[in-house]
Amino acid sequence: MRVIVRFGVIVMSCLLLALPLLAACGDDDNETAPTKKTKFTIGNLTDITGVAAESMTKVDVALDDLVRYFNEENLIPGAELEVVDYDTQYDPSRAIPGWEWLKERGADVIVTGLPPIAVTNRSLADKDKTVFMNLSGDPVLVNPPGWAFVMGASAGCEMMTILKWVAEHDWDYKTKGPAKLGSAGWDDPIVQDVQTRAEEYCKAHPDQFEWVGGYRTAYSVTWGPEVEKLSGCDYVLPPMTGIGFVNFIKEMNAAGSDARYLCSDAQPSYLGMMIDGLGWDGFDGMLFMMPSPYWGEDYETSKLMERILDRYHTGADAEALKMSGTAYAGAWHMFYGILLVVKECLTDIGPENFSQEALYNTAVNFTGAFVKGRDWGFNETKREAWNWVGIFRANAADQRIVREKEGWAPIICTP
Repeated sequence: MRVIVRFGVIVMSCLLLALPLLAACGDDDNETAPTKKTKFTIGNLTDITGVAAESMTKVDVALDDLVRYFNEENLIPGAELEVVDYDTQYDPSRAIPGWEWLKERGADVIVTGLPPIAVTNRSLADKDKTVFMNLSGDPVLVNPPGWAFVMGASAGCEMMTILKWVAEHDWDYKTKGPAKLGSAGWDDPIVQDVQTRAEEYCKAHPDQFEWVGGYRTAYSVTWGPEVEKLSGCDYVLPPMTGIGFVNFIKEMNAAGSDARYLCSDAQPSYLGMMIDGLGWDGFDGMLFMMPSPYWGEDYETSKLMERILDRYHTGADAEALKMSGTAYAGAWHMFYGILLVVKECLTDIGPENFSQEALYNTAVNFTGAFVKGRDWGFNETKREAWNWVGIFRANAADQRIVREKEGWAPIICTP
């Protein structure tokens, strides 16, 4: 079940499943009433109509599909999962009203994939003692450790990880000298973290990279001054959201830049937009960090993801979700991890005995693995789940994003 708020209007998207009718025979000793299930509500701070909607609407479908699957398969006996959405429009001023609206409607856990919204509401999670699960990381969310959890790793740590990988596998700095590195993006917490950590890494390893600069704008979709400063770089950390990202690559290509772009899993959540706006040749060789398995990979969770996609979507609908890249695939794995934490909590104590303290205690002691030997989880001081990141490259010849041979790297957070 899903409840959506758009500009304050609540829309019920489906009816509750009808309870089976009791048999008419009153003398059947074996007759029992159906078991009543306890509702567990997932409050989702999302973007349905704002600048990140192109990606976030696919993210929301991944959550819907998993909730439907968990309910139909009765994976949490005695519990009925429900999603309630709030459209923040990617506006931080709507973060706190959205939080309060979800709490009023009984949200048992609150989730978001929007960095500005997450940072704004971290203090509310601690104040209300409500478990707050985020799909993207920022140092503000995890330091000091509290009621906010990141189903991933901070973008800054991921960036240090890929810079180390590039120095070892993609750039011969011993022969060529240090690679020129720079960055552009919108002025939000994730981009700030990425640029700060990248500069730290460059200063710690001047033999590998020369930091050209990090440039931020207020939601610009054109990048003339930034392109002028970065077009001579060997590697660039590009903008992370939507049309701003695609336009930046277009302008860099038009300026004759042959830089290689180093991306998180945020940029390929706009894969369809990338293909439409750039063509595969326009981003051939681009490197991506994806903490979880991807489409077509021979891992149990990616195969389950594709079975669930085929179960609930067909034709153009299914193809559009596949073309959303990590918007569906990455979010699916993150939400799957969150639901595994919920499942362990409710199975241990019974859905009728749920409390925020019980969910918090389950989360801080949870360890899982989507891939053998690549564990993830939390503890009393660790609030970012991922310990590993996958390294992928865009292959224009095959029109695919494929994992590199040295395709897993342990996440580092210090240079």
